[in-house]
Amino acid sequence: MAAPLLDRQPQSFSDEERTAVRDLAIALGRLGDVCREREDPCCLEAYDEAIQLYRYIGDQGGEAARCFNLGHAYKNISAIRDLEKAESWYRRSLALRPARDNLSRAQCLAQLGALAYRRLEEVRRSGLSGGAFDAQFATAIDFYQQALAATPPEAMDGIAGIHNQLGAVYSHSASHLDLAVEHLLEAIRCYEVIGDRYMAGAVRNNIAGALLNARRFADAREYALSAINILETYPAR
Repeated sequence: MAAPLLDRQPQSFSDEERTAVRDLAIALGRLGDVCREREDPCCLEAYDEAIQLYRYIGDQGGEAARCFNLGHAYKNISAIRDLEKAESWYRRSLALRPARDNLSRAQCLAQLGALAYRRLEEVRRSGLSGGAFDAQFATAIDFYQQALAATPPEAMDGIAGIHNQLGAVYSHSASHLDLAVEHLLEAIRCYEVIGDRYMAGAVRNNIAGALLNARRFADAREYALSAINILETYPAR
């Protein structure tokens, strides 16, 4: 039903016709999700068509969601990986979110932090240091802090994940080890509050890694053993 409508101005649509176009956009978006989960670049075409339809009928929320998914595609699919394009789509998604939608805005900010963190790791692997490292380190911290501030207090899982990522970023700097551990401990506390014992164990493992890098072997061993005691009860994960 939707295809013939695309030759008309959306202002003339009835509620039923607008719903038909939106349903087509939703279907295309879901096709894009399936392709993205399979790491198939065909997701780009599906997402682009969905975005055009959402924009055509003025559905800003639908457009924002698919822009976010395009960011994931360019960040995570190796065949098309392009961090600049991923950043552009995450920023577009953020710009489309209403000011009152704190959770969605926080998710966009966290993904921008994740891109900066990935660039930070690339700089570190390349052996470069100094300005390039410091810039990506500061950018990652800034985005994650913004995401943390925007996340509603009831979204405890999101808060825990951001604290975990802040701990990961800070652990790349020897002078920030205490901050890294502080954020990782807060992540553990949040995961335990919501009953996610597996992730509480996984973050203990992250603390062990941070302490190992700092050559605090006894402390690292204590957290590693604690992580093992928890994680070995989840063999399927």
